[in-house]
Amino acid sequence: METKTKQEYISLANHFIKTKFDDASQVTPQKLIDALIDCRYDYRPAYWRRLRRALTIQQEDLGYKKSSEKISKTKNPATKKGSDKSLIKPKQKRVKKIKPDDEKIIIGHLKSIHDEHSLAALYLTKYMGVRPAEMSAIRVSGNKVFINGAKISHGGKRGLDRELLINDKQVRSLLEWAAKQLSGKTERQIENIQERVSRASKRCFPKRKIHYSLYSWRHQFGSNLKASNLDRIEAAQIMGHQSTKSLNSYGNRRTSNGGLYVEAFRVKADLIREKHTEIEDIKPLKPDPLEKLANKLGKTSANRGFGYNNNGYNT
Repeated sequence: METKTKQEYISLANHFIKTKFDDASQVTPQKLIDALIDCRYDYRPAYWRRLRRALTIQQEDLGYKKSSEKISKTKNPATKKGSDKSLIKPKQKRVKKIKPDDEKIIIGHLKSIHDEHSLAALYLTKYMGVRPAEMSAIRVSGNKVFINGAKISHGGKRGLDRELLINDKQVRSLLEWAAKQLSGKTERQIENIQERVSRASKRCFPKRKIHYSLYSWRHQFGSNLKASNLDRIEAAQIMGHQSTKSLNSYGNRRTSNGGLYVEAFRVKADLIREKHTEIEDIKPLKPDPLEKLANKLGKTSANRGFGYNNNGYNT
């Protein structure tokens, strides 16, 4: 883990402790766990896990290894089987398909207010599908782009590092500029940039209820990958996944808008787990209720005189 990332986790943990306890000197491992469990419905599960990770790192940094291990093993009661899921804060709805005209409007707005950092982040996500947390350490050398994986696995190890090839000179030049704009940015600064991109969407489309975020472009990038001729292992590597199954969470081949300018350099098949079915992108059709009823009665829909033609109308 990079030093600046570790310090940001520790800062988050210290802030949590400060808001939950009047006297930090009286804090014990069990009290930390109790405080973490008490706020299970105050945050979305993903942020709750982030808090747990922060406290784990902070305790380990202080030399309290057993406390760190105990906190890391704490499960969120809100997501356990049998818990009342209605109390969990729902995920924010995200736009997962980028409309070209909308993209032009947002890019134009960012240019008009001279927000080069947000513009750089948008380009990095649009052309390479990178996660926001990966943007500050991207390196461009010739036609190769080096990305340090930011996704943390269950074992606490950093995710898949990858090398991408960008053969389009114009796109490569744009990405080189974007990488320089965000080089060395802290996690907090990147989060601020994420918020500014979302605010730009709200400013451009004030009447809409759901807005674009940087992850909208990552989803669109995933759609473009699925519609390409790349195999799933290479697609997973480009996205920074350690399993092909993770591709299921991003995009849909039917919403691709083309515009894929990357390929993996040295496909690392041995580092990616294959966990998928060949038709997982296609949702199964719901059974015809009339057919279901007919089967229950031991008769076919044809014998009962009802069915559908290819257009979906009664015959």
